Amino acid sequence: MDHTKILAKAKKKGLLRKPEEEYTKSEALSLIMRAGFSTNENVTEYSGRGVGMDVVKQNIEKVGGKLVVESDLGVGSRFVIKIPLSLSITDVMQVSVGQTDLSIPISSVKEIFKLKPETLVRDTEGTELCMIRGRCYPVIRLSEYFGVESEITELTDGIMVFCEDDHMRACLFADSLIGEQQIVVKPFSPYLAQHNIAESGLSGCSILADGSITLIVDVKTIISNIFGN
Repeated sequence: MDHTKILAKAKKKGLLRKPEEEYTKSEALSLIMRAGFSTNENVTEYSGRGVGMDVVKQNIEKVGGKLVVESDLGVGSRFVIKIPLSLSITDVMQVSVGQTDLSIPISSVKEIFKLKPETLVRDTEGTELCMIRGRCYPVIRLSEYFGVESEITELTDGIMVFCEDDHMRACLFADSLIGEQQIVVKPFSPYLAQHNIAESGLSGCSILADGSITLIVDVKTIISNIFGN
C-alpha cells in the first residue's frame, strides 16, 4: 500500500486530525481503519460486500487487543493482531516517573544505567542521544512523552533503561528504578480502548500488592510514535 496516497485520500475526505506533514508512515497506514475509508475511485459490484476495517479494529480493541498495519510498497502488507490473554503473568522492570509507576517488560530491557555526562550528545536537530559502546541511541523522556510532571530534569540525575523491541532501540529516561517484579497483566477496559489508548504506548495495567496501579509500557509503539518505522 502507498501510504502517501492513503494520506492524500484521507485529507480529501477530511479525516485528518493534524497537519498532513506530521503523520508518520505507520499513522498514515492506520487511516485505512477509519469508518467509510476507501481508496477506490469508483463503486463496483464488490463494494460494501465485506466487513469494514473499522469494525475489525473496534472488535479487537474491545478485548484489549491491537491491530497493527505494516506495508512496503511493491513488497507486500502485513496485518498483526495482538490479543492479550485474559490473565497473563510477565516479568517487568518498574520505574517511577514523577508520581507515576510504569512497568517495562523485561523482554524489552537490554541494560539499565546512570548516564555519564560525556556519553550525552545531540544531533543537528537537538535530539538527545546516548552513546553506548560507540553507537548513539535516541533518548525518550517518559515524563515528556506521557505528560507527567517530574522534578528530575537533568539526564544525569535519573536512570536510563536501554530497550529494544522488534529491532528498534532507544533509551527510556525515568526518575528512578523501583525494581524487577512479576505482575498479572490486565487489558484496559473497553471504555479506554475506544480512546485508542493502545496507540499511545501503553499495553495494559496491573494492580500491585499495595493496591496501587502500574501501567505497562509498549516500547515498540513509543519508539514508532516518535521516530516512525
